[in-house]
Amino acid sequence: MALELDKYVANWGQKDDFYESAWSTVSYQGKTYGVPILSAPQTLMYRKDMLQGSGVDSSPTTWDDLEQVALKATKRDGDKFVVSGFNARPIWQQYMWFLFQNGGDVFTSDGQVVVNSPEAVESLDYFSRLFNQDRVASKSSIAAPTANVGAMAANLVAMQLGNQLTVRDFRQNNPSQATNLVVADPIAKKQQVTTNWTDWLAISKQSRHADAAWNFIQFVADKDNLLKYNETMYFIPPRKSLRTAGYMSDPQLQQFVTIMEKYGRSINTNPAALEVYQTIMQNAVDDAVYQKKSSKQALDDASRNIARAMRR
Repeated sequence: MALELDKYVANWGQKDDFYESAWSTVSYQGKTYGVPILSAPQTLMYRKDMLQGSGVDSSPTTWDDLEQVALKATKRDGDKFVVSGFNARPIWQQYMWFLFQNGGDVFTSDGQVVVNSPEAVESLDYFSRLFNQDRVASKSSIAAPTANVGAMAANLVAMQLGNQLTVRDFRQNNPSQATNLVVADPIAKKQQVTTNWTDWLAISKQSRHADAAWNFIQFVADKDNLLKYNETMYFIPPRKSLRTAGYMSDPQLQQFVTIMEKYGRSINTNPAALEVYQTIMQNAVDDAVYQKKSSKQALDDASRNIARAMRR
């Protein structure tokens, strides 16, 4: 369990410099349990040349658009993908992108489990269809022939969910096609939302040296240090005052920040979050995508398992 940090944060006085979707990652029932240190907003990215070659001249803006464009852009040789129209991965993190866009969630703001709502079932049905009926996404990883090169930079993918690391991949491994990489706004069903994934530092509730641990957190979260830390890994520093500092002045990185500011949302955290998301939600996605259960049955089971996890 993490230590509540509100007294430290209040004395520090720098909370308002953090993006809302990053700070909400470290908040639970109105209390603060950590400090964000890096962010990676996930959004739609596509190859302009591949979409144009499939007769598509504009960015998808809805679920229906995404599905139809992916069908047009997918190329197969029998059962083998030549080009994946939409390189979704069967992981809970990508399902959450669609769940939020459909107005669904795992929990309500007061902690009620709603993971098997009609919106959640519809979202999982859609996500599963991309792999099964539509066959625009592969259930296994689409690997580039060269190590450490992403599938989109290797010309194997027309669209995918990505972050700033995809930009770096193109610049390092396929610079001649970098201008064809489009960082697009998130699509929408009921609302236009994107997931913002944020790493953070916390202090154990059992710590015997909480003050010293807080001093370390302050050191890492210092503006200069945080900028350098994120630059080493090419992530987005979650502080507003660093929006255009140093390497962050790059126009494509600025696009990610704008998307995070306008559409970013984090998952709801709670004491059982690790089990809820990494195990229970992943199992539900696996069950639906691999057609072991219907989406409704998978999420009904997830709802019961989450309720049990929250009681422990």
